[in-house]
Amino acid sequence: MNKILPADTNTVLLLLLVVSTIAAFMMLGFGGSAGRKKKAPARKKSRTPSKSLLLMLLLAASAMVLLFFAVYLHYYTPLKGETRVARVEFEKEGGSKGDFSLILIPYENGQPGKAQSYPIKGAAWSLKGEVLHWKPALGKVGLRTMFRLTAIDGHYGQGGSARKGSEVKLTGTAAEGIWKAVQGANRIFKAARITTHRSGRVDPLWSGGYDVYADEEGVRIESAGKTPAALKRESREAAPHQERRYPRRPEDVRH
Repeated sequence: MNKILPADTNTVLLLLLVVSTIAAFMMLGFGGSAGRKKKAPARKKSRTPSKSLLLMLLLAASAMVLLFFAVYLHYYTPLKGETRVARVEFEKEGGSKGDFSLILIPYENGQPGKAQSYPIKGAAWSLKGEVLHWKPALGKVGLRTMFRLTAIDGHYGQGGSARKGSEVKLTGTAAEGIWKAVQGANRIFKAARITTHRSGRVDPLWSGGYDVYADEEGVRIESAGKTPAALKRESREAAPHQERRYPRRPEDVRH
C-alpha cells in the first residue's frame, strides 16, 4: 500500500478511518431515505430517539475518539525503552542562510526516513522534543509513551554569554485546524500529558554524525567517544535525585 500512497502506516490508517466513516454515514443516510419511501400505517410519534439517530450519534462519537488517537499516533513515534529516533549529519557550506547545514534523517521502527537539510546559524546546535505520556489507564490497554522532535536551535558562544543564532521548527502541519481541535479536546479530558525537553549544546561533527535517542525522560544525542548530552527539562520540575545504595562488603563496615 505504501507504493500507492507515499506515507507511513499511521497516515494510511487515518485515511482508512476517514473513508470508512464517510461510507458508514452514506449507508445510514441511504437506508433512512429508502425506509421513508415505504408507506406505513399512521402511528403516534414516539418521544424516544430512533435507532438510526442513536446509531449515527454512536458512530460519530466513535469516529471522534479514533481520530483523537490517530492524530497523536501520526505525529508522534511510540517508544520501546530507549529508541533511536533520528540521525544527524553536517555540511560546512551553510549558504547565506546559515553557518552550516544540518541534515536530519528521522527513524521510524528502526528504519531511516527521508533526509532533510536545514540551515543553522551558530557554532553549536541542540534539539528540542516532546514526550507524550498517556494516562495510566490508557497505558494498561497498550498505548505507549511517544516522542517527536519539535525544533533545532543554533547557538553562538558557550556558558552565560551564549546566544541563540537560529531556530528551525519541525512541527509545521497542513492540518493545523485538526491539530488544534485535538489539543483542545486533550486539555478538557486530560488523556495525555506532554512534556518538553531539550538536549545539550553540541558542536557539529564534520567527520561523521550523531545518533539521536529518546526515552520517557527526554532526548539524548550520542556519537562515537561521546557520552549522552545533559538533559534539560523545561515543562516540569526535575525529579529529586535519588541516591542508589549498594550492599557494602563486611570489611567496609566500620564498628
